[in-house]
Order: sequence, then C-alpha cells, then structure tokens
Amino acid sequence: MVLYSQLTSGEPVKVTSRTSSKSEAQYFELFINTEKNEPEIRTHRTKEWDRPHGTRIAFTLDADMRSRVQLHEYIRYTAIANPHARLELVEPRGHFKFERSTEEKPAITESIRPHPHGIQVGYLIKMCENLGTESMLKFLQGRFSSVGQKTAKEIISKFRDMHYGREMKWEVPELKGIKNELESGFSSKGLPILKMPTKAIGRIKNRLAEKDQITYIEFEDLIKESLNSVEDAPKDRLDGEAQKVVRNIIWNRFKEIQILYLIGLVDRVTDSRKEEELVRKVSSKIVRVLQRKTSRGRITKDGLEQCILEMNDKNDGRPIASIGDVSREKIVKEIWNEFKVIEDPIPGMSVLKKNKNAMADLVIAMQLTDVRAPPTNCLSPIGVDNIESGLRKEVGAEFFSSNSREAIAYGGDPIVVEAGLAYGGDLEKESSIELVRFANRVPLVYQQGGCAITEVVRDIDWRNYGLDQSKGKGMPRGPMSLVVHVASTNVPFTSESKDAIAKIPVIEIEIEKAIRDVSRKLKKYLQKRDAFQKQKLKQDALSYIIPKIAEKVAKITEREMPPIELVLARIIGKVAIARTRKEDEIELIINNYTGENLELEITEIVSRIPTEISEGSVVNIGNEWFIKWLPNIKKNESKKLSYMVEDGAKFDIEIKGIEKEKMVLEI
Repeated sequence: MVLYSQLTSGEPVKVTSRTSSKSEAQYFELFINTEKNEPEIRTHRTKEWDRPHGTRIAFTLDADMRSRVQLHEYIRYTAIANPHARLELVEPRGHFKFERSTEEKPAITESIRPHPHGIQVGYLIKMCENLGTESMLKFLQGRFSSVGQKTAKEIISKFRDMHYGREMKWEVPELKGIKNELESGFSSKGLPILKMPTKAIGRIKNRLAEKDQITYIEFEDLIKESLNSVEDAPKDRLDGEAQKVVRNIIWNRFKEIQILYLIGLVDRVTDSRKEEELVRKVSSKIVRVLQRKTSRGRITKDGLEQCILEMNDKNDGRPIASIGDVSREKIVKEIWNEFKVIEDPIPGMSVLKKNKNAMADLVIAMQLTDVRAPPTNCLSPIGVDNIESGLRKEVGAEFFSSNSREAIAYGGDPIVVEAGLAYGGDLEKESSIELVRFANRVPLVYQQGGCAITEVVRDIDWRNYGLDQSKGKGMPRGPMSLVVHVASTNVPFTSESKDAIAKIPVIEIEIEKAIRDVSRKLKKYLQKRDAFQKQKLKQDALSYIIPKIAEKVAKITEREMPPIELVLARIIGKVAIARTRKEDEIELIINNYTGENLELEITEIVSRIPTEISEGSVVNIGNEWFIKWLPNIKKNESKKLSYMVEDGAKFDIEIKGIEKEKMVLEI
C-alpha cells in the first residue's frame, strides 16, 4: 500500500509517533528506495500531537474510484486482521472509521534460521557456500532452527544409512585344509609354491578364530595386516598379485556359508508355506549384490528392497519368484537389522556440497527425522482471540469460531495457518459465503479463483457443516464469513502481484485442517440450535395444552392449580430453579431434569446483608451483596441452597453452566 501510494501520487508517507505523553511526538516523511528496498527519510522533526501515545501512518492514493468496492473491502478486511489498529479512510464521497477492539499489540518479530523439514536440495547447497572444514554436526546445529545435538546426530545416522548404506556381518567359517587350496591357487596363477606364507596363514587363522562375525572391509584389513607383518622378512612377503590370490581363496570359504546364513534370516520372517527354492533365490540374489567389487559387502536399504523387487520381474514371460509387500518388508527389516552401521568419517560440508546425491540424501534424512516445530517468533499470526475479536467488530453474526494451527515448515521457513468464521445474524443467507483471504495480515482481494485457499474451500463438502452446496463441490452458500490467514516469512505466491497463494500440498493440508476445525464447531452449534428449536416447538405446544388440562382437572377435583412451570420442566427436561421465603430464610431449590450431571455457578445478588449462608461465599460490592455457590447436581436430583436476610430485600440472580433455553425460573 505504501509503495502503491508512492508510485501513483508521488507523495511521501507521513508518520507521526509518540511513545508516551512525557515525550515529544516525532514526525517523519519518507519514501521507499525500490532498488535497495529500504526507507529514505526526507523529513524528521518534532511536532504537537493531541494523542498521548501511538503511531499514525498517513498516505495518499491516486486511483480510479470505480474500484471503490474493492478499496472498502481491503480496508474492512485489514480492520478484521488487525483489531489492535484504528483505521480511517477519507475519500471524496465519504469518511469511514474502523475502531480498534483490543489494546493487545502484535509481538515484535525476530529473525530465525531455516527449519530442516522445509529445506530443498538447491537451497541446502547454497547454504554450504563459503564454508571451511565445518563438520556436518556443527553445520546442522548452527545453521538450522529446532536442531540440538541429539537431533543432529539422529539426522547424521539416517544420512549414513541412506548415503553409505550398511555392511553385512558374516559368520566366520573354519579354514581346515585351506593350505592345499592356496597351493592349488598359486599353481593355477603360475606363482611359486615356495612363496607360500606359512606364518602369515597361521596368523590369519588365529585372528579369524577370535571373531564370531566379520564385515568384508574388516576382512580385507585383517588379510592385509597379516600378510604385511613386520615379523616376516622382506623376502618372505608376497607381492600384490599373490596377496590377492590369498584373499580371494579364503573369502571363497565365506561364500559357502553366506547363502545359508541369509536363508536362515529370510526363512525366519517369511511364511512357513513359502517354497524353499523361493527363499534360496532371494538369499542368492542378495549375496550376489553384496559380493560385487563395487559393493564390498555394503548396500543401502533402498538397494536391499530393490534386490527383492527384482525377484518379481518377469523372465521369459514368467516371474522369477513372487514376494508380496508384507513379506518384502519383513525380509528387509530382518536383514537390515543384522547389518552393521558404517562408521566411515563424513567429509566436511565444503566437500560434501560438491556431491549432489549426498546433498539429496541429507535432505531426505532431515525430512525423516522427528524435529521440533519451527519457532514462530519470526511471524505475526493474528491469534485465536484476535481473529474472533476482529470478526465480532466488523460482522454482525450470531456465532463465531477461530483456530490457529501449529507451525509447519516449507522451503526451510515456518508457516502458520489460521482460520475464523462468523455465521448467521446480518449475513446474507442466499448468496455464496464471504471468503476473506490474508497473507501476513494483508488482505488478498484479487485472483480469488487461482488461490490455494479458494481451492481448498471448494473441495470441502460443506453440506456436512450445514451449508448449501451443489453436489458437495464449489463455493458453498449460506450466511457465513470465512477468514483464512497464512503467515510466513516466505509466503509462496502464484505471481509477483502477491494476490493468490500457490497450491502447495503441505500448505493446502494445513489450510483444510484449520477450516475444518472451525467448521466442526459451527456444526455443533447448528445441531444444538436445531435441538433447541425443536424443544421450543415442543415446549410451546405443551405450554398451550397442559395449562388447559390442569385447569380442567383442578376444576373437576376442586383443587388448586399445580405449579405449571415445574411440571413443564420435568416433562421437557430442564432445570427448574425456584426461590421461596419463610420469614427471614430464603431458599433456592434447584431440580435437575436435564438427564445429565451439571456443574453450575449461581450468584444471588441481594440488597441487604445476608447471613447463615449454606455452602456459599459472599462479597460486598457497593450497596449489594453477591452470594456465590458452585453446586454439582446429578441428573434427576435436586439441591437446596439457603441464607437469611431481613424483610424488604431485593433480589437478582445470575446462573452460569447451562443455556438459558434449558432453564425454568420461578423467582
């Protein structure tokens, strides 16, 4: 609005501000520097002002007054979203004022860091620019909100699994007769048998015998260390080709039991009716992947799932095997839990940022980790009470409801969605509902049809909430004003004009939840109102018939007329409250015919000093005494409250905890 004023009229914005009556009012005239997006103060001085404190912002607009309706809507909607502000519109044809309804001012916003759940790969890479050797742990804790050391370590753990995978721990086989196999292997490769490292083979046997399980990486290190021991003379050490023969021949012993080991794991979690051949094929497939040179016994969870999915691929028109979804999940879980977490050191972020796949895995790891909701001190939500206050101020309705959702994250920024509605009263009944959209308290007057808020409203079946709607689609009709507010440091608009919010699924879900919450409250209100209306019709009919019946019965039996109101209360199901007096003793008799337990707050207002009060407390305010009781009355039971007061006292009563429509007073 300020920029529009500057562009159309060329006039500066005039700001008058004063913090207290003891200080002088400060007066500013300023423009917006559109290149730097900063204010340029042209005038600054003190001035006389008739207000003790506050801030006044005045600007001039040059516009075509054929759009007066939209202008009035904009100002009115702004008043709803900012009930703490007093707005005034002066135009050639009129002078409009919108008074404030609350003194509560919005909290001062603060800058925050991005949240892990809303981050994207490109933005994450950009965050890593100009980094030194900063570790991932330090990066996560220092650059993101809601991430402490525990959360950061959990993200890193998930990243390890996704990017590096895990490695299988293999059972160690016996190496009986391995010397003969090595001699045969050396001969087939043309290597002299005299070079056989007898001492080294002994060391390998002993070191493997100390282990129950071993990973392939650990196995490689064990072989290398054993064959290059300082205990051996240089002439007795093997060259690279000979060491490779030793390593491969010994590893072949592991291969013999690898499939059997996996068969045991797979068989443990699959249906006993599964064919043995199917279990063997699954196990063999996984072993082949783990034994690849590029794998070195390591695999990601996705890779493990892919191994099993490939079993369902067709071969010559027939599936190799058939593994259902449930069985696949069980197999993956069982095998994955047997894998060892890889503890390889993670490079610094300045190195890792060059690997786009690593960055993508880190983003997914952050999204999969349970992170606290982002802080909202950078935002200025309207608030539940202020939404309702703003609506009550500007809409003459009979029912109001409001809701503010917990913050979510999108694009690394927090987003808070709020909703409020007003129903009935002076609102039009036959037309479409009034939809009022806000982004950061600013009304969105144009492009309603292309906005995510409108799309969500149209997709809700409003017939469930008591409104008319053709086939459960489109804008509902009825006497309702619906407010939806999206607050964020980076609202995703559809265009530079910032007239509509983009259709982002995560935001649309929050908008729908906020709207449905206030709508459920409306539904309960309408159900209760309809029940009261039906009860009123019933009561009117009985009120007409019962007195006539009672009068005739009394005449026939020659008795006095019974207390009709109490009889009606019992029949209709209400609370009957009667006040009786016996000399100086006053009794309040409460009969609960509602069919439910009640917790009431009853205040008797007396013009003279009460004494001997039963179960209550009394407070003197001016020339009146307020006696307060908090009785709990079970269904179909009665309660008697009493006190003493001199003759000539005047009485009044206030009752809370039950609607007026459910009470019958005989006082």
